[in-house]
Order: sequence, then C-alpha cells, then structure tokens
Amino acid sequence: MGDSIAAGWGGTHNFGYVQYLCHFLEELFGRVFLSNRAVPGMTSKTLLWQLRFDSETRAAVF
Repeated sequence: MGDSIAAGWGGTHNFGYVQYLCHFLEELFGRVFLSNRAVPGMTSKTLLWQLRFDSETRAAVF
C-alpha cells in the first residue's frame, strides 16, 4: 500500500521498495504472497480514505 515510491514509479526497472522487500522475504522464507496495491500519485490522505470506506482495500490489509 502506498504511493508512487511503493509502486516503483521512477525506480530501477520500475521496482518500488515493495518488490525489493518481497524478494528479500522470499530468500528468508521461500514463498511470499505479494499484492502491491500502491498507486502512483496516491497520497496518504487517499489511502486513509480507502482504508476507512473501501471494503476491498480493508480486506486486503486485515
């Protein structure tokens, strides 16, 4: 979850920190499920709204 940094906008190969973290965790645990729901341009205010009012977003997190 997050904004353009999490989505990888402008990063190497358009990888954000989420993909790098996923690869790191795969090395430790062998299998990781990643659902990167980050949206370039999203703000924390928008994310907060989604967590409060969008059941699909809440279900993905909780």
